[in-house]
Amino acid sequence: MPKIDEALSRGEELRPELRSHVVEIRGNLVVKHPLYFCLSVTRELSRRNSWANGEFREKQQRLAEAQGKDDWVGAIWCHEGPYRVRAMLQYQENLTDKQYWQTLRKLWMDSENIWQNRNQWVRLLRSNRAGKSTLMTRKELAKLNSLPDKITVWRGCTKRNKDGVSWTLSEDKANFFAYRFGKTGQEFVRKRVVRKQDVLAYFADRKEFEVLIVRGLK
Repeated sequence: MPKIDEALSRGEELRPELRSHVVEIRGNLVVKHPLYFCLSVTRELSRRNSWANGEFREKQQRLAEAQGKDDWVGAIWCHEGPYRVRAMLQYQENLTDKQYWQTLRKLWMDSENIWQNRNQWVRLLRSNRAGKSTLMTRKELAKLNSLPDKITVWRGCTKRNKDGVSWTLSEDKANFFAYRFGKTGQEFVRKRVVRKQDVLAYFADRKEFEVLIVRGLK
């Protein structure tokens, strides 16, 4: 790997584009750029910075290549996980309806802490594009259609993320998500009854019996 060997042979300052996205976490300097995350960099010349600069340049090149080929789905996936929903908003007009819904599903399945970008997700999910049912597999669509007109759903949450998009048909799953990181007194399980017509999608891939509800969210 000549590029990596070359990067490690010298110390560099961190590139300005990366410096502006450095945060300190538990005493470590971490890069959180939309295109590149790096867990350990320094403020002075270092080989760690050389490595990060080289990886970032390669990521920029991959993004430019995807854009040059009109590969907008590929361009979205060039971004780091938390920033892909924003990239989807940026490139959505370049996607076909099929690409839009299939990519949105994959992004959802690959994402954690949806609530942190809730407004962006709601905008994308509320799209009037044709083919919204293709968010689901045929089995998932059949399952949703088989549910009664009124459905009981649960959400494991805290006070700050209680109004989310993601709910579940399983009370056990809601309890798992509420208390998976322990009990601090902030966690609880919400329960509500919703109309089936207000359920945007049902997902079974992760065995979470997940339903998406955007009605009522701003």
